[in-house]
Amino acid sequence: MKLLGDMRFAWAAGIIASFLDSWSVAHGQRWGDFFALAFFVAYAYYCIRNFIECGEVHCAFSGPGFVLAAILMTLRITGVFDRGYGIPWVVAIAGLILGYAVQFIYATRSGSIYKKRR
Repeated sequence: MKLLGDMRFAWAAGIIASFLDSWSVAHGQRWGDFFALAFFVAYAYYCIRNFIECGEVHCAFSGPGFVLAAILMTLRITGVFDRGYGIPWVVAIAGLILGYAVQFIYATRSGSIYKKRR
């Protein structure tokens, strides 16, 4: 799980997953959606587990963001809700942006990126 926490790996994996998803959609194939779904599920699990274990504030928002992105991608794959391959990606990125913004505010007020345990 340490590999998923490496920021360079996370950025590279996200860019590669997004590229492969868009490439497969552009060529009329669906395998990229499955690849993106695996990416979303892996990072949803990692972020939620990370927040529970160490309390990194951004994971409280990015974890559920990845869960919602995985649900939207599953709905896209099954054909229940398909409004383009980009919607799950926008949701995941919005969760990350929101999470890091809240973490920045929390860190400036508390001096730490970790939620205080009671």
